[in-house]
Amino acid sequence: MSRQLEVVELSKKFPGRDPLFEGLSMQVDEGSFHIIRGRSGSGKSTLLQIIMGFENYDQGQIFFEGKNLKEMLRSTPLHYQKSIGYMIQNNILLPELNILDNITLGIFEEFEWRDRVEKAFNILDLLGIRHLHNRYINEISGGELRRANLALAIINRPKILLLDEPTSNLHSELAKEIFSLIGKLSKEGGMTVIMSTHDRSLRIQNGHYYEIENQKMVNRKLG
Repeated sequence: MSRQLEVVELSKKFPGRDPLFEGLSMQVDEGSFHIIRGRSGSGKSTLLQIIMGFENYDQGQIFFEGKNLKEMLRSTPLHYQKSIGYMIQNNILLPELNILDNITLGIFEEFEWRDRVEKAFNILDLLGIRHLHNRYINEISGGELRRANLALAIINRPKILLLDEPTSNLHSELAKEIFSLIGKLSKEGGMTVIMSTHDRSLRIQNGHYYEIENQKMVNRKLG
C-alpha cells in the first residue's frame, strides 16, 4: 500500500484569532479510510479545504504522491484537483437542472455528450439513484439529494474523496446508510476517503480515527 497523501506539521491561523490548529500531521495510504472528529469550529472543514487547495495554510507541508502540494497548485492545479473529489455539507446542485444534467456538468469539458451520460448513469447506478436522473432537486428527498451530491463528487473517479459532514442533518438510519455507501466506494473502488463528522456512532473496519482538540489532532484507537 503506497503513501498517497502526507500532512506534515500543518498550522493555520485566521487574522485576529487564535491559531485554529498547530503542528497537525497525518499520513494517508492509498485506499485507506480516515474519519476526523471535533467540535464545531475546531478546524475539520478548514483542513479539508486546505487539502483540496481552496484554503492557504501558514506553516507545514502537504505532499500528494510525493510531490509538494503548493508546487503542484502553482504548476498543475487542474491535474491535482481532478484527483480529489470534494463534497461539502450543503447542496451544490443547480435547481434549474435535473440530476443527470447536474452530474454531467462535472465532466462537461472532457467528454462528448454520449460518454458523459454513460459515465453519469454508471455513477447513479452505483449510488442507487438512476431512477431519479430526470428529477429536480425539489422533487427528491434529503437522503437522495445527499447521494446526488456524492455522485457529482465522484464523477471523475478521484483518487481521494474528501467529505465534509456527509451525514449531517440526516436521521440515524439514513446517516448509517449513506456512511455504508461511502465505505463501499472505498472498499470496492479503491478510493481513499477522508471525512469529517460529529457522529461518533459511525465506524468502519480498519478505519483511522482522529480528534481535533486544543489545536492539535490526536489519533484515536476505538475499542
